[in-house]
Amino acid sequence: MFNTLEDLEKEYQIRPARMDDAQAVADLFNHCSQEIIQKDEFEAGELTAGWETGSLEMEKDTIMVLDRDTLIAYADVWGVLPPYVRVNTWVRVHPDYKNRGIGWVLNHFFLKIKEKGSTKVGLSVDSDSLTGATQLYESVGLRVIEQYVRMEKILRQGIDLRVRDLDQP
Repeated sequence: MFNTLEDLEKEYQIRPARMDDAQAVADLFNHCSQEIIQKDEFEAGELTAGWETGSLEMEKDTIMVLDRDTLIAYADVWGVLPPYVRVNTWVRVHPDYKNRGIGWVLNHFFLKIKEKGSTKVGLSVDSDSLTGATQLYESVGLRVIEQYVRMEKILRQGIDLRVRDLDQP
């Protein structure tokens, strides 16, 4: 069980993400999505576009954990540039590497936010998740502030995608 970043560094390679890591990060996120909702939700281009906005500094605000050349965990901190008060984090651990303390250690990565002057951190988690993420976040001091339902509809040409004038109700 890992308790500190230094513990992780004894067994794994730790480094910040780079732009050319976008596909590996998307693949990791999709492994996690497959476990929870049985589908891929992320594309490398989306990550790259987000990273290029300037909302985070890759060198300081991202961390990757690699087992040899395989990305097994990733975390980042978004919105730490003024005037943000609330920031958001992403923490993902490959399903094959869960329950080893890696996620617990990476969740402490957001403590750096306080160093930048922010007073809150926020993240989203599927409240029905069977992965233990909710309990993990609570164990590092986060608390539920709201819950929501995510809805989806399959759009069918000619049935759900009717063309109409914008002035019509």
